[in-house]
Amino acid sequence: ADGGLAELAAALAGGAMPRIHFVDLTRNGIGDGGVAALADAIRGGALPQLQTLYLYNNRVGSAGLAALVDALCASGCRLEKLYVDNNQVGEAGVAALVRAVEGGHLRSLRSLHLSGNPAPADLVQAAVQAVEGQAAGDAPRKRPAPQTRDIEAPPVD
Repeated sequence: ADGGLAELAAALAGGAMPRIHFVDLTRNGIGDGGVAALADAIRGGALPQLQTLYLYNNRVGSAGLAALVDALCASGCRLEKLYVDNNQVGEAGVAALVRAVEGGHLRSLRSLHLSGNPAPADLVQAAVQAVEGQAAGDAPRKRPAPQTRDIEAPPVD
């Protein structure tokens, strides 16, 4: 999983697919090592037009999310939607994201999904509200109820 993403990241860093807007890496067993490789590629200029990144239902932890946030800030990438639900992100990863948003470094981010991680619920809520606040010009809005945990529920007969 991490090795496959590292190979993809190397190709992206080499200039492959520069016009990609949407990347879905859902359910691939990706951990911090794979996300760090992707972050290095982004920091180096890969995926300059990335708008949506799905990383939910993997093994991404705080170190991986922090590396990704750092790379997004450094690259000037205009990411709008970030999905990291159902991973292993703890307090340090969410705190890094909140600092970046509140510091004005991820101004294009409009949608954030962080449910199903071990980070404290109040910190997750603060991160989501910070993103939604900048999306709505600092006017609070209610978050739609369905998230990936609803998508992952088994079918009802």
